[in-house]
Order: sequence, then C-alpha cells, then structure tokens
Amino acid sequence: MSPVFVKLLLIEDNHGDARLIQEMLSGVSDPPYALTWVQRLTVAFEKLSQEPADLILLDLTLPESSGLETFGKVQELVPDTPVIILTGLNDQSMAIRAVQMGAQDYLLKGSIDTNLLLRSINYAIERHRLQLKLRNLSLTDELTGLYNRRGFATFAEHHLKLARRIRKGLWLFYFDLNKFKAINDSHGHQEGDRALVKVAQLLQENFRASDVIARIGGDEFVALTVSNTDSWPGETVTRFNNLLAEYNAQKNHPYEISLSIGVSQCDPKAITSIEDLMAKADAELYKAKQGRER
Repeated sequence: MSPVFVKLLLIEDNHGDARLIQEMLSGVSDPPYALTWVQRLTVAFEKLSQEPADLILLDLTLPESSGLETFGKVQELVPDTPVIILTGLNDQSMAIRAVQMGAQDYLLKGSIDTNLLLRSINYAIERHRLQLKLRNLSLTDELTGLYNRRGFATFAEHHLKLARRIRKGLWLFYFDLNKFKAINDSHGHQEGDRALVKVAQLLQENFRASDVIARIGGDEFVALTVSNTDSWPGETVTRFNNLLAEYNAQKNHPYEISLSIGVSQCDPKAITSIEDLMAKADAELYKAKQGRER
C-alpha cells in the first residue's frame, strides 16, 4: 500500500530558509511529508485553487505583503487550511495577535529544529481537524455529508474571492433530482434518501476535493469550481452523465436516477455575487427541466 503523504505548502521567499525546512522534513517517513515550496502569494493561491494543502508554512514577509496582513490574505482565501507562521521577528504581541486571528502556531526561524517543527505540524493538523469537526456540525448536511446551504454560502464566498485574486473564472453547476417525489411515493422515503446519498457520492466522484459541493434543498445540489478556461465545461457535465449512466446500468435499484443540470459562469473581471450565479444557473436548470418535459 502506498504511503499517505501529508501535503505541506511552504510560502517563503528566502532560499536559505526554504532549504533548511526542506532538509528538516526530507528524512521523515512517519508520516511522510510532500513539501511544495513557492516564493509568492500569487503562486500559492494558484496552487491552492487546484489542490488543497494539509497545512501551510507561511513566512510573513513576502514581495507582495508583510506582517499579519500576509496571514490575513491567506486565511481569507483558504480558511479551512491550518497555518503555521514562520518569522524572524521575535515579537510577542504579534505572536499573540496571530494566534487570536487563527494561526495554529508562531515559530521563530532561528529557534526551529526538526523536533519542534514536526511537533508543531502534527499538533496543528490535529487541532485544526477537531476545530473543523465542531464547526462543520452546523455547515454540513446530515444525510449526505455535503455542505448545507449555510456551508455553501460560507465557502462559496471564499472561492469567489480566490477566483478574483488569481484572475480565474468560476463555474456554478445546479443539479435537480428528477421525479424525486415519485421515488418517495412509490418506494418510500428511505429509498428516496438512498437516491439523495447516491447523487452526493456521484458529485464527489465527479468534482475535485477543492470544489465546493452542497445539498441546498430537498432534491437540489450545487457545485462551484475555479476554472482555468472560459470555455463551456462540457467535459465536466459529460463525465457526470457517464457516471450516472454507469450507476443506472447496474439495475440494482427499482428506479433510475436522472438529474437536470443548469450551469452559470462568473468572469473574474465582473462584479457579481454567489446569489447572482445561483439565480443564473437556476434559470438554466429550469430551461433544462422544461425541455425534458416536452
């Protein structure tokens, strides 16, 4: 079995300090660490939009930003990623303020050794996991495990800010489970719940871990993704439809699952809101349902 790597992102513009961190982590195998090093916030945000990190090691003084403003920018865009601050500035008041703002730890570069760094990383990840578990009780849908409407609103706003900062577009996909009432009426509410759970599983399989997926109503789901292209995301829709067709072909359930899909796009240069994106996607969804009923 392949080892499960802990993905770390080091944001540090000093080559010597970065090499020292790399050397400290290079021989660690339990757990093994996969360290990615970038020197600018813009590059870090680009990478985080494609693949989330388990933890960020952050230097506060970078070409684009300095001080706690640097941490604030990172926290604003990736609030679900724990951050350990690395700094050469021995400022107790700043350290306290950083922790109050949400940093998991504040380490002085001149005082870091391998044991201290590993202990800080392990404690930060576990502590953050527990914090998220408590918070997510109010942000997730109990049946499917996806975000609920409140959770979607929270994290979609962060995705919108990220897209604007890295000048990438957003696509919002709106899904509606067709004939959901008929499934409940003919086969019972327990079978209806199974259908909702299966839709959630297919969405999670189709979209990336960095995308925001939610059940926002009884039979309504949404997915929000940062895109590298402005072209119609036909590949994403086709891949989902193929997953759905493969599931229906198994014929191990007394009904077929079908969904109507509406899609809307956000240009990174445009001033818009998540509510506007959802309204546009909902309108496209309505057109799709009308076409299906003809």
